[in-house]
Amino acid sequence: MNNRVFFRNSSLRSGSPGGLADNRRRVSTTNGLLSWIRHRLCLLTAGLALVVYAVLAIRLRFFTAEKQWLPPLHRVFKPASLVFDSQQLRSFWEWEIAAGHYPSSRQLPPYVEDTAVENPARPRQKYAGATRTYTSPRVSSANAAYPPRPIPESAADLDVIMDHCDFSADKYVRDCLKMLRVGAELDTTSRRIRGGSDDRFKYIYLPEGERVDEVDASAHHLSRQDSSRASFPSCHGAGTRIFHMFWTGPFTDKPYMALLSYLYTQNLGLHQPVSQPPTHCKTELWFWITQPSWISKYKPDTWEKRMLDELRGSAWAAAFLHPRFAEVIKFKAWNTVEQLDATDELRGSWRRHKHKVMANKRAHEDWEENRGDIEPDDTLQEGMEVSQVLVPRSPAVGPASAADYDRPSVVLSDLVRFVLCHRYGGIYLDVDTIFLRDWEELWGTPSAFSYRWSRLPRYNTAVLRMHQGSALGTFLLHTATKSGMDFHPIAIGRYLRDAEMGGLLFRLPDALFDSAWLMDEGYHPDRPPQPYLASFHDFFETPPLLGASPEALGFDGFFKGAFSYHYHNDWWTPFDSGRNFPDLGSRFAHSESYATSRSSPEPIRDLSWSAVLKRTFEAYVRGEQPNMYGEWLQW
Repeated sequence: MNNRVFFRNSSLRSGSPGGLADNRRRVSTTNGLLSWIRHRLCLLTAGLALVVYAVLAIRLRFFTAEKQWLPPLHRVFKPASLVFDSQQLRSFWEWEIAAGHYPSSRQLPPYVEDTAVENPARPRQKYAGATRTYTSPRVSSANAAYPPRPIPESAADLDVIMDHCDFSADKYVRDCLKMLRVGAELDTTSRRIRGGSDDRFKYIYLPEGERVDEVDASAHHLSRQDSSRASFPSCHGAGTRIFHMFWTGPFTDKPYMALLSYLYTQNLGLHQPVSQPPTHCKTELWFWITQPSWISKYKPDTWEKRMLDELRGSAWAAAFLHPRFAEVIKFKAWNTVEQLDATDELRGSWRRHKHKVMANKRAHEDWEENRGDIEPDDTLQEGMEVSQVLVPRSPAVGPASAADYDRPSVVLSDLVRFVLCHRYGGIYLDVDTIFLRDWEELWGTPSAFSYRWSRLPRYNTAVLRMHQGSALGTFLLHTATKSGMDFHPIAIGRYLRDAEMGGLLFRLPDALFDSAWLMDEGYHPDRPPQPYLASFHDFFETPPLLGASPEALGFDGFFKGAFSYHYHNDWWTPFDSGRNFPDLGSRFAHSESYATSRSSPEPIRDLSWSAVLKRTFEAYVRGEQPNMYGEWLQW
């Protein structure tokens, strides 16, 4: 037995032909079976996919409004954020185009291209549309040292701006700012060097006879009134141009600077006698304020009075309550419940997400109660100076560091900007924004717009313009609500991309509002703009190597041509560390006395850009210099 066993084992080990053939036969049979199974599985999967696709195609052909056979796959498997079908999206586009809100020549999405839509906002073609005259403001020889105000009711051609400023087309911020300031005749110092105007930089036009159809909101599933406000009679059909800002927490030097820059740059008629009728389009800044403590301690009908009491008690805010500014700055108490309930697109659904839209963790528990009463306080009587009402407390200071940053209020502000622009129309700006020029040409453009997230093709809604009760606003509010009340700029971009509606919210280059952002991320070091800020913090603490520029160049040398500057939070750094208090002169000396007594001026060798801007704006209010257009403030 042992020999036989040994013999068999020996024959296998020695590689006898019989043993190898058996093994090969077994392996071949196994491989063939696996191959057959794989082949059948592939056929079965493909067949199942075809059946599913056919069922979906039949459904779309006979049971939807589009009545299409075999639509593109991205229409069958629609993105998660898409809550409207193609017909509804087409109606949004048709509404916006008919209202004159799409002056661009950019291509329309496929579901709109096959629809004959006459665009009244485009330049005249075959007796349809508008006639445009491209021009520049006229420089006055009597005021040649200062730039002229923009031409009333002029508009910026955003397509031309993109040609000169688009980062995706390798355009530099420096060249973009040159185009912006030359086209608007802002560059007074180099006007003679250039040798006249340059037609390449003409991006401002006058819309002549621009026709806009009356739009019925209900025809496109909209329920907002005043939906056709895009015609171009006086002030482009808008009764009042409204800037919006939103703030929570103590009133510090940050909102103080935003409001001062607004007074210094916008055409508010402050250079005219108070008794003279206005000759300009009425412009207001609505400064919305909320405090988390109000919700749990005070009744909503007392919030506005409490807000005004707190503003009178703030050295940074008291000056803006002066009667001279009463028609151009409006402080308003933000009430989340009231505002969302008054918004048709949100009224029936926002409470499912109320924990996301309240300003703090306890707010959504107390929002219904709003218990308590406000304490009585003095009120400002006619003819009485603000400083006579109350001696303010010391200037409030912002967060000590990024760790103290109120992030819930940021989430709320993402929502607030869309609600305000949709309900009232206008332009929303973050408070960490400094106005740098008159926004007349942006008011003139009929487009809704925001701007680019630096190098990334995303939106940054730190600046947001939308029309009151627009189809775009309805789309965004509905979509964001279905997505859990997510109004973050990245989410907004996703909603627009998925629905192919990005053309309705024009994404302007960041150079117009955020000229330092690309430099902060390391771009354009070979040809930076003026000034060169390698980081956002350089605005507050200018590096010694560049420290001579702020005082030597002043406001005139700070991103000239840009409409505004966004310094990206940095709430905890004072604008002027040497004079960290309001300095608006004898008219407000009483209201500032307590603040100045606790803050002694410190000598600084080199002033930062932030300090130079602050002192420039304050000198204008004190009456020591005119504004950027050579206009003196008349009290």
